[in-house]
Amino acid sequence: MKQKEKYFFDKNEVIGNKKRAIKTLNELLEAHIKKAPEDSTTENDSHLKKVNLLSYWINTYCRFIKKEKTFDASKNKVYKRGEIIQVDLGFRIGHEEGGLHYAVVLNKKDSPYSDILTVLPLSSKKEYTTPNKFTIDLGNEIYDKLHQKYMQKFNNSIQDVKVSPNPVYAGEKITIAFTVDTTEADKVQKEIDLMKTGSIGLVSQITTISKIRITKPLHYSDAFAGIKLSDESLNIIDKKICELYIGK
Repeated sequence: MKQKEKYFFDKNEVIGNKKRAIKTLNELLEAHIKKAPEDSTTENDSHLKKVNLLSYWINTYCRFIKKEKTFDASKNKVYKRGEIIQVDLGFRIGHEEGGLHYAVVLNKKDSPYSDILTVLPLSSKKEYTTPNKFTIDLGNEIYDKLHQKYMQKFNNSIQDVKVSPNPVYAGEKITIAFTVDTTEADKVQKEIDLMKTGSIGLVSQITTISKIRITKPLHYSDAFAGIKLSDESLNIIDKKICELYIGK
């Protein structure tokens, strides 16, 4: 007869589970550290890189758990289908995507009271990257739209230029001081600096996440807010999803 699975643990059993988990984790991290040469770094040694990523993710996961108690999805913006967001997918196993990634919102309609979102993770396009049957080449669309937003913000700041009411006269020359507030444009420029031009949609990595994992945009005023794929690109994504998972 199959032994009945235990669903409840008392306090002492939980403490024991915690101690075993910490011991297992420490042994794993130490084993990888010992395999790394003395002069190695996370850039050239896979063991150190794994230890660093796992340590980072444990800290992040603990932060997520603390945030979960007070998280209120209704205080975040409502996300539209096709909108680009950045999410923390956490520590990856095998060929899963992990860490910070841009992603496309796939929900037809997001609710301010829902704390989950279905997304299509993105990867930056490299020189040797070639799309396969599980991916979509989105080109430079996201980068270009972010640049368009920068130009819009910059042009708005030029229109709102503040001219000094006290010109300075020096012979036949007149010096007029003016001030341009490019704060909003500069915020968008910072996002551009962090992003590479080409984007690849990882259709095989579609996943549903907690909104706690979203790092930006969180509010309508955020620099990254409003960056959205065209209907044409969304139709291509829909077609690829049907091809891979529905068979049409």
